[in-house]
Amino acid sequence: VTEQHYLKTAFDAVGDAGVIVSSSQTLLYANRAAEGLWEPLYFGMDVQPLLNRDSLGTRWWVRRTASTFEEQRIVINEQPYSASSAPFRFAGEEEASTILTLRNVADEEELQRLATHDALTGAYNVRYFAQILPEHIESGGSLALIDLDYFKSINDELGHAAGDAALITFANLMRHTLRSDEILARLGGDEFAILVS
Repeated sequence: VTEQHYLKTAFDAVGDAGVIVSSSQTLLYANRAAEGLWEPLYFGMDVQPLLNRDSLGTRWWVRRTASTFEEQRIVINEQPYSASSAPFRFAGEEEASTILTLRNVADEEELQRLATHDALTGAYNVRYFAQILPEHIESGGSLALIDLDYFKSINDELGHAAGDAALITFANLMRHTLRSDEILARLGGDEFAILVS
């Protein structure tokens, strides 16, 4: 009881969601953050409906040894989480339980997207393009450079809002046209590049 009390106190102080799952895949404990993530939670409930994701495999959260640390990305309530787990054995238990922590990474993923994408068009930005271009060329890929004709006249005659709309429309059309392994980048102004494998 004392061991569980200390564990509960420590878990409740953590901002990330944390649960302890028994070897039989039932809930032993959930901290306050986890209770806010899933409701209702109760002792002894089956955790598999909460955690199972076909893309991650069956019981992806179970680790056989403490040395096999892995992080998985899981979406819960339309929010991305980084999930990490470790085996844990209460005193006197034969089978190991699992401590699972879930950290919301929505802000991190948004910062990563902003660092690599053009804010207006959503295409990759010139910084990301320059970073991946050498490897792309070494692997024998092709490069297409695109300069939109008469773009300046759109800005001059119809205004910058119309020019922005034209750039967004072009980028959207290209994204729907390109294959998933092809990369569209905005180099600046009305200049774009496409990397083709």
